[in-house]
Amino acid sequence: MSRSALLCIATLFASGCTTVALSPPPSSPIATAVAAATTAPAPTPGAATRPTNVPATTPGAPPLRPFADLVKDAKESKGLFTLYEKEDKVYLELTPDQLGQLFFLQLNVNRGLPDERALSARRMVGSQVVSFKRHHNTVQLLARNFKHLADSGTPLARAVANISSDSLLASVAVVSQPHAERKSFLVEANSIFFADLMNVGAALEAAFRSGYAFDARNSTFSAVRSTPTTTSLTLNAHYATVRIPTPPPGAPSTAPVPTPTRSTPDARSFFLGLHYSLARLPEIPMRSRLADDRLGHFNVQQWNFSNDATAFARQYVIRRWRLERPDADTGTATLVEPKKPVTFWIDRSVPHEYRAAVRDGVLEWNKAFERIGFKNALVVKQMEENDPGDLNDTMRASIHWFADYLDGALAVGPSTFDPRTGEILDADISIGAGWARLPRRGARDLYYRPPGTRIAALAQHQHSEFCDHGDALAEEASFATELLTLRGTLPSDGPEALAIAQSVVRTTVTHEVGHTLGLRHNFRSSQIYTLAQTSDPAFVEKNGLAGSVMDYVALNVALKGEPQGPLKGESLGPYDYWAIEYAYKVLPAQTEAAGLAAIAGRSAEPLLAYGTDDELSSDGDGMDPDVNQRDLGHDPIAFAKRRLALTQELWTNAQTLPMEPGENYAIQRRRVDSGMSLMEQSVGFVTKFVGGVTYLRDHAGTGRATYTPVPAERQREALRFLSDIVFSDGIFDFKPEFMNRLPADNLDRQFESPQSVNVSERVTRLQRTVLDRLYSEKVAQRILDAPKLVASASATLGLDELYAGIESNVWSELSNSRDISMARRSLQREHAKRIAAALTRAGAAPATAEARSLHRQTAKRLIAQLDSALRRTSLAATQRAHLDDIRDTLTAALQAVAPRTVS
Repeated sequence: MSRSALLCIATLFASGCTTVALSPPPSSPIATAVAAATTAPAPTPGAATRPTNVPATTPGAPPLRPFADLVKDAKESKGLFTLYEKEDKVYLELTPDQLGQLFFLQLNVNRGLPDERALSARRMVGSQVVSFKRHHNTVQLLARNFKHLADSGTPLARAVANISSDSLLASVAVVSQPHAERKSFLVEANSIFFADLMNVGAALEAAFRSGYAFDARNSTFSAVRSTPTTTSLTLNAHYATVRIPTPPPGAPSTAPVPTPTRSTPDARSFFLGLHYSLARLPEIPMRSRLADDRLGHFNVQQWNFSNDATAFARQYVIRRWRLERPDADTGTATLVEPKKPVTFWIDRSVPHEYRAAVRDGVLEWNKAFERIGFKNALVVKQMEENDPGDLNDTMRASIHWFADYLDGALAVGPSTFDPRTGEILDADISIGAGWARLPRRGARDLYYRPPGTRIAALAQHQHSEFCDHGDALAEEASFATELLTLRGTLPSDGPEALAIAQSVVRTTVTHEVGHTLGLRHNFRSSQIYTLAQTSDPAFVEKNGLAGSVMDYVALNVALKGEPQGPLKGESLGPYDYWAIEYAYKVLPAQTEAAGLAAIAGRSAEPLLAYGTDDELSSDGDGMDPDVNQRDLGHDPIAFAKRRLALTQELWTNAQTLPMEPGENYAIQRRRVDSGMSLMEQSVGFVTKFVGGVTYLRDHAGTGRATYTPVPAERQREALRFLSDIVFSDGIFDFKPEFMNRLPADNLDRQFESPQSVNVSERVTRLQRTVLDRLYSEKVAQRILDAPKLVASASATLGLDELYAGIESNVWSELSNSRDISMARRSLQREHAKRIAAALTRAGAAPATAEARSLHRQTAKRLIAQLDSALRRTSLAATQRAHLDDIRDTLTAALQAVAPRTVS
C-alpha cells in the first residue's frame, strides 16, 4: 500500500471512520483552537508587536495605569526580574538600570512529543544574548549582535557600528506608570512570550510538514519563578493546524508527504512545555582562546577589525567552560580545585539503576583535567525530590532521561555559549530510555532501523554539533548482543544484561559530555591501533580500542574461536587528553599564543590522529577511507572482512539453531535485516578506497603531505573485495526453509502488506550504491588528479584500469558462456544504465569528458560481445531477452547526440 493511501486511512481513523472531512464543524471547540493558531488574537492592552512572524500591535495604546493598581492582589516573585501573577496575566517589572543591560535568554523544551526527537531529546532549542530598550512607551526585546568586533573608542569601532544590526525578537507596550520609588515600570510577559519567539514552528514543520502554528489564545503560563540569578517562565504552549494536509493526486512518490504527530488524540493539536529563562551574563567576559584547525573544538566565528595588520578580519574562538585556578599560578605541577567547577546535575528522571553509570561517565573527564593541574574540575550532583529550582534554567548543566517511540537509543549533548567569548554557559544532555531495554533485545528481539533513516535535528549554532552516537552505538550493541546470545555466551536478562546497559550508558554519557566540553567528533581515532592489538584482551584493558571517546567505535566482537575481550573501550584516549589540554590549560596571556602553538604542533603524533564530520561526508562523498563511523583498527578493508565473517556466523546460527516453541518468526527477519545493514556498512568502508585521498590537517614542519592518494595496490585490493562480495552471485544466500519463515512483525507492520524479505531488491540496492560511487564524477576527478599529487604516476590507479576492471567482472559470462543468474542480470542492467547515461549526459568538465571517451569504448566492446553471445543457439529465452535489451540500450546511447557544454 502506498504511503499516501496509508495517510488517508489514518485520517479516516482520526475522524472516527465516518467522514474524510479535514476541517471540524465551525462550532466545535477544536475549530476555535485551530483557528486561533492561524489568526491574530484579539488586541489586548500591552499587546506586543513582532518581526514578520507575529501580528502587529493595534495603534492607539490605552493610558498607563498606576503601578500599584496593576499589581494589587498579585502574586509577587522577586529576583533578577520581579514578576507579578494576576489572573491570566504575568507582569514583568523593568527597572531603569536594567534597560540596555545584557541578559542571556534560553529556551528549553521540558515537555515534547515522543514521535519527534528534536523536541523531546534536544531540550535546548535556542539562546540569545538580549537586552531591553525603551522607546517612549514601547519596550523592545533585542537579540544583540556580537559577530563584529573592534577596540572600543577607536575609529574602527565607529566603522563596525555602521555594519552591525541587532535583531528584534519582540516589541511590547509599557502598561504602567513608573513606580513611585524605584521608577520601574511594567510590561506584560504574556505579550512577549506568547509567540513563537525562538522559531519552534520551523522544527515542527521540518518534522511533520503539517503547518503547526503557535496558538496564543490557548497557551498559558504553567509556572513562573524568579531568583537573584535567574527569571524563568514556563509555557503550556499550544500548537495546532486547521487541517492535516494530504498529498495532491498524482504527486510523485519522492515528494515530501505530511507525517503528523501520532502521539496525541487529535493530530491537529498538541501542547509543548516551553521553558524560557533569563540570566545575567558574566560581568567580566572570559578571555577568548583562538581555535586551531589541527584538533577539533566547536568554535564561534567572529569578525575582528581591530588590527588591520592581520591577513583576515575573521577569527574563530573555541567554545569552552571558564575554568580558573584560585591562585596566580599558571603551572600544572600542583593539583588545585578551580574557582568554579563545571557542575552537572542528574535529573530525577534518570532511573536509579543508571545514576552511578551517568555519574561515572561525567567524571571520566577529570582524568584529562588532572593532567593540566585541575582537581575535581567536573562535579556531579543528584537532583532530589525536594530540591528547589529547575534544571531547565540556564546556567545549570544537567543530564535527563527521555522517552520516545523509536526503537533506537539516542543521546544528545548540546550546549549554549556566550557569543562574545565562546564561554560555555549551560549544557543539557538527554539520554533515551531505549538504553535500558537494549541488552534485553538479545535472543527475544532485535532493534533494527532501516538504512538511511536519521533523526530530524534542530540545527543550532553549528551543523556538525548534531550527534547520533547513541543510535550508532545502539545498532552496534544490538548486533553484538544477538550474535553473542546465539553463541550462548551472553544472557539476555539478569545482572549481566543490566551491567552491559550500564556500561553502554556510561560510555555514551562520556561521549556527550565531551561535546558539552566543546569537543567535536574524531572519526579518525579508530585508526591508531592494529586489529591484532584490538583483538588482544590485555591490550584493550590497558589502552582501550581507539584514540578518542569522541569517535563512533565499533564494538569489538571477537571472531568465533578467538578470546572475547572488552566489547568497548571505557577510558579516555590520547586525543581526548590533548584536546582538553589545548582548550583548558591555563596559560599566561603574554605567552598563550606560543603555548597553544606548541600543543597543537603535536598533531603528527600517530596516537593523536584527528578527522571530523567535515572529512567524513560534508561533501556528500567522503574521500578519506581512514575517516569512518563504526570501524575499528588501522585497516578498514581487513575490518570489513571481519564484520562479514561475523554476519555470516549470525546468519548460520539463525538458520541452524532451533527456535523455542512459540517464538515469533519476526525475530529471524530482524536478524537478517541487521546482518544486511552491517554488510552494507562494511562495503561502504571498502568502496571509499577507490579514488580515495587521505587528508591530514598538518601545518608546515611535519614532513607529511596534506593530500595523499590511496596507493594503487590498496585500490586494487578494494576492487577485488567488491568483485568477490558485492558483484558475486551468492552475496545474500539463505536456505529456502529459512527464507519462507521471515515475516515482518504482524503488529508492527500495521496496514503494510505482509511481503516476504526481498533479497533481490537488497542486493540490487547495494550494487547500485557501489556502482554510483565508482562511476561518480568526484571519484573520476580524484583519480585523474592523483598523478599530480605523487612523485611517480605509476603509483596511482588509472581511470582506464578502474573501468576495465569493473567491465571485466560484471560481464564475465560473455567470455565464459555461463548462464547469467538473476542477481548478475540485475548488476549488468545497472552497469549498462550508467554507461548509457554517461554517454548522453551533458557537461564538458575534464572528468566527465575523460570518462565519456572511455565509456564509449566500453559500449562498443560490449555491443560486439553481446552480438557474439546472441548468435549462440543454445541461449535460453530469458538470457537472450536480457542481452538483447542491453545491446539496444547501449546502441541507442551511442547513436544519441549528447548535448555538449562549450566552455
